[in-house]
Amino acid sequence: MWVGIDRMSEYRVSELYYYPVKSLRGISTDELVIERQGPVYDRRWMVVDENNHFLTQRQAAAMALFKAEFDLPGGLILSFADTEPCRIDIEVSLDSCALRSVTIWNDIVQAHDMGDDAAQWLSKHLNRQCRLVFISETTARQIDTQYGAEGQWVGFADGFPELLIGQGSLVDLNDRLDDPITMARFRPNIVFTGGAAFDEDSWQLIRIGNILFDVVKPCARCAIPNINPFSGEKGCEPWRTLASYRKVNKNIYFGQNLIHQSVGIIRVGDELEVLHGSLGR
Repeated sequence: MWVGIDRMSEYRVSELYYYPVKSLRGISTDELVIERQGPVYDRRWMVVDENNHFLTQRQAAAMALFKAEFDLPGGLILSFADTEPCRIDIEVSLDSCALRSVTIWNDIVQAHDMGDDAAQWLSKHLNRQCRLVFISETTARQIDTQYGAEGQWVGFADGFPELLIGQGSLVDLNDRLDDPITMARFRPNIVFTGGAAFDEDSWQLIRIGNILFDVVKPCARCAIPNINPFSGEKGCEPWRTLASYRKVNKNIYFGQNLIHQSVGIIRVGDELEVLHGSLGR
């Protein structure tokens, strides 16, 4: 049974992030513009291998060390360590580039190939053949209809437009770890403060700013949080500790997937209002 929760919220947005290129480093921001596919510029670009299959830190842990930043208007800059960066003129590339069929999980979508310069730069520094592709606003990658309605789209995020995690949940995890970790391990879009650890597990509907978000599914974690985002080194934490208390039916859960009901802007400091949550928690 679901009931409304007291609207005098104790929760506030404390951090916001977007990740222009899937599995590369994210960008901290004071506000996120939410559009049809999710946060603007979030996971709109993706690296694919020679078979046009998506590449992430699961296959290439060094991707954690690559940065994607904007030189606006119109420029995307890729950088790695002290190497010469690669600048992509977004508008020119989109006007001239070919479409390529790419695979992400069980989806095959048409994406814009961002050209040979980006492909050669990434291939050189990742030491494997790969290319950079872009998913446009007109490309329909349908959210799993078990959780979202027909016509609700997502970019190159794994499955859902936004990921929400409470700061208290990270504190709870760090209290159990010998070496504390940062929220960067979990690559959220929205971090909030207030309440108790894992309060977000019980929510069904929230409002931030003027946008309603359905809290649709706990986030089952892959091995990426075991990769140190500042060194690219792999370890066995936090998986090992999370498995001791956050494992259900062979999956380890940390964070909640969201689907937005409208477009707009959310900002650090915004109240997070819980509209529906579960009894018994």
